[in-house]
Amino acid sequence: MRERAGETTHGPEVETRNIEGEVLAFRGWSVGYDGQSYSLVSDYLLNPAYWLPGQPAKAQCHRWRGDDSHEPPHWNCTCGFYAAKEPTGSIGDIIGTVAMWGRYVEHEGGWRAEYAYPKSVTSLKCSECSQVFPWGTMKYL
Repeated sequence: MRERAGETTHGPEVETRNIEGEVLAFRGWSVGYDGQSYSLVSDYLLNPAYWLPGQPAKAQCHRWRGDDSHEPPHWNCTCGFYAAKEPTGSIGDIIGTVAMWGRYVEHEGGWRAEYAYPKSVTSLKCSECSQVFPWGTMKYL
């Protein structure tokens, strides 16, 4: 248990910091089609996020936890771009690496960051059996 700004919270110490340089982490995506082109997509409840080629993404807070105004990511919110320390922590059919920078919150299994951009695709997850295959090893029937 710890106290922060008059609140008592439970669990590990979590705070917002700034990344110097960039962190390379693992993330999952699906493929989306907007009627004109294909792109990587992160499925977020009602708001899918399309990752546009050549354009780093900046996190936004949708303030699910109230109307507290803050820049993402915030230590006491769920906002920010998520990425895992290990590929097994990634969610999605396409698994790869993502560069993250700016403000961040580090957790046991990964990070939430202010900015992110896909760097590489490392593997594909079978939607039928959930088995993960390294990129380039899948065989087509």
